[in-house]
Amino acid sequence: MFFKLIIAMFAATSTLAAYNVPSAVALPVKAGNSISNNLVAPKSLQEAQQLQVLSGHTNSVNSIAIAPDGKTLFSGSTDRTIKLWNLRDGSQLSTMNGLSGAASSLVVSPDGKFLAAAVGSNIDLWNLESAGQPRTLKGHTGGVRSMAITPDGKTLVSASLDKTIKVWDVQTGELIDTLTGHSDWVTAVAISPDGRTLVSGSSGLDRSIKIWDLRTRQLQQTIPRQDGQIYAIAISPNGQTLAASIDKSIRVWDLKSGKMLRTITGHSNAVLAIAISPDGETIASASSDQSIKLWNLGSGKLLHTLTGHSGWVWSVAISPDRQTLVSASDDKTIRIWSASR
Repeated sequence: MFFKLIIAMFAATSTLAAYNVPSAVALPVKAGNSISNNLVAPKSLQEAQQLQVLSGHTNSVNSIAIAPDGKTLFSGSTDRTIKLWNLRDGSQLSTMNGLSGAASSLVVSPDGKFLAAAVGSNIDLWNLESAGQPRTLKGHTGGVRSMAITPDGKTLVSASLDKTIKVWDVQTGELIDTLTGHSDWVTAVAISPDGRTLVSGSSGLDRSIKIWDLRTRQLQQTIPRQDGQIYAIAISPNGQTLAASIDKSIRVWDLKSGKMLRTITGHSNAVLAIAISPDGETIASASSDQSIKLWNLGSGKLLHTLTGHSGWVWSVAISPDRQTLVSASDDKTIRIWSASR
């Protein structure tokens, strides 16, 4: 199953053709058109209701990212496009064409100025405030599986199947450093809310989690080899808790001590993606069992199971206001769910 994941996510390395990023990225929502205007702000994502199914991609949708203002959704597909959607009403804003492979990972800078897309072993980096070609960051020799940007928007980190982690300057596109230490594919990275700590996870034969000081780029701690493949990593908003999806389970550690707090189980197949809500109370997990599950991060209790996708669920994201959850799947669709009391 892990090899199907790798084959599906990494096609030929490519760069994106010149594209004029539309002003619609920051387009205000028309009065009366916003679905979320009718929602009651929840205390947590304990319940969810499907609002919309977004169709437009012609193949598997395997990466999504929500802009910091919560208005725009970016989606990447093996149809070799990136689409921009109005998250409030589900309308499609524009399409970026020209990729020769799938955008296996998407990340938007916290200031909303940059979009990074991993395509093969390269990273295409757009300035969303200007038009023209993206800057292409080259240096990895294997597919880029995961990326993260620091809270100040200045530094991009990428994890690759070439067993390395690379640190980039977002403004200039220059390579700052290459971190080595994993002995096999690096499949996940996450950065703490204070921007000081980087966490990386490896699959293949390594299967360890490493904690780095991002300022000095020195290895601080290694969580030993796990008994399954590591697909995704997330850090809680308070910076105290680390979660990782490992095969069918989610494991939770105290980030400072490295002590494992709990193992969360319930999926019947691999957990491919996880996201922690902005209030730190809820963790969402997306699985190849075609479901999304919501859990209480503190207790591990299952809160809700979301069904509707007819294929593997590759990616999941939670909006900054906690009112909306988005999932992307093999079934070529994106589903928008609203949180409610």
